[in-house]
Amino acid sequence: MNADIPVELKTKLSVGFRDQSLCARSGTCVGVCPEKAISLDENYYPVLDQDACTACGKCGEVCPGGEVNFQKLSQQSFNQDDDGSFDGHTENIYIGHAKDEALRERATGGGIISAIVVDMLENDEIDGCVVTRMREDKPWMGEPFIARNKQDIIASQGSRYTIIPLNRMLQAIRDTPGRYAVIGLPCHNHGLREAVTVDPILNERIVAVLGTYCGGALEPVVVPELLKTKNIPVADITDFEFRGGEWPGQMRAVFKDKPPQAVHYSNYKDGAYNYLIGIYLPKRCQICYDGSNLFADIAVGDAWTRSEDGKYKFNSQSRTLVRSERGQQIVANALKREALVLEDVSQDPSYKTHKMRTQRKGLNAPLRHARWQAKGIAVPLYDRQTPEASGKEKLMERLVSMFLWTGQVPWLRYAIAKMLTSKAMVPLIKLRLWRKKRKYQKRAEAKG
Repeated sequence: MNADIPVELKTKLSVGFRDQSLCARSGTCVGVCPEKAISLDENYYPVLDQDACTACGKCGEVCPGGEVNFQKLSQQSFNQDDDGSFDGHTENIYIGHAKDEALRERATGGGIISAIVVDMLENDEIDGCVVTRMREDKPWMGEPFIARNKQDIIASQGSRYTIIPLNRMLQAIRDTPGRYAVIGLPCHNHGLREAVTVDPILNERIVAVLGTYCGGALEPVVVPELLKTKNIPVADITDFEFRGGEWPGQMRAVFKDKPPQAVHYSNYKDGAYNYLIGIYLPKRCQICYDGSNLFADIAVGDAWTRSEDGKYKFNSQSRTLVRSERGQQIVANALKREALVLEDVSQDPSYKTHKMRTQRKGLNAPLRHARWQAKGIAVPLYDRQTPEASGKEKLMERLVSMFLWTGQVPWLRYAIAKMLTSKAMVPLIKLRLWRKKRKYQKRAEAKG
């Protein structure tokens, strides 16, 4: 057991063996271990087989939990200095969607990554791609797998906001020759970029690093607790959709013999994730700076840009950041083969990252990180400076952190989740939507 690991050995291992609060649960340590001495427990924390471990230290070298060196990762990924910005290094910015309507219909936000991967698979540029799905035996939990054809990609489509140790699949890539793409969250790609520098096999076989924007993953307990608020036994579901149905989607349970059932009111954007993230956000995610997948060749997320009347301009489309020469070539090939429909908006400042995400991970997370560090609370090492903030912004971060704290108390977390998914939230959701509408009306009146 981990409790029996000698201290001198722990210093060579990934941070999860020393402090679980810093573990990103990316699965990178499992994926790079040459002796397959690391497994994961039911909450995705690492477990060591000391008899198999040779103390090589690879898992410690690549661990994205205890340290993120943005300058080093930027050099490794793009041969560019880290510019310190929230969006990071970009070559081109696009708005668009998959041309294949089947891929677009099933996707969360336009199917761009799905279309890119299908295009690469069908043109023999890769042999497989690491993606995720909900488990067949435990559909309330996510799992990674290697997609090898279009049907596999379709099965992987849709967002999954629960923690998934994606990088444990690096072990499968090491075991099976071929060319692979990986679609990861920022923490996955932090670990992946380090892994390819210490493992020549991975460096040779992984030919594309793709990714999605991230506001923070949710603890694995989120789905069972949401089902409990609606008196739905976990054994009754066959799947769980985090953004099912019409864009922008709803969190909903899927059954074998009856229609899906939403577990909250309104939609993902106005009535689910933005509230639930406050009580199911892991401590490590609370101090993560990367919301734009800074080290992916291509990073994709919803295009939340609004028109002057407050309506979304690009329903079921995505904003795509192309960061590298490799990413540019992949997109150029997909456009040439008519897999994508894209509009280049690189010169339009209105397409910068969504304000809420930049506030959550570009301001609040760094302020929280600095505050915790000053109090002696364990935090990861970063090489970026804490941004300047007003007194109001610092107060807002503390208020948000108080809400985040409630998620650490199981009975309180469940009580809040039950309230957030109840009819009592409907008036508050309507008020929020009304305030948004009024804000855009006032802007229009001021211009008029």
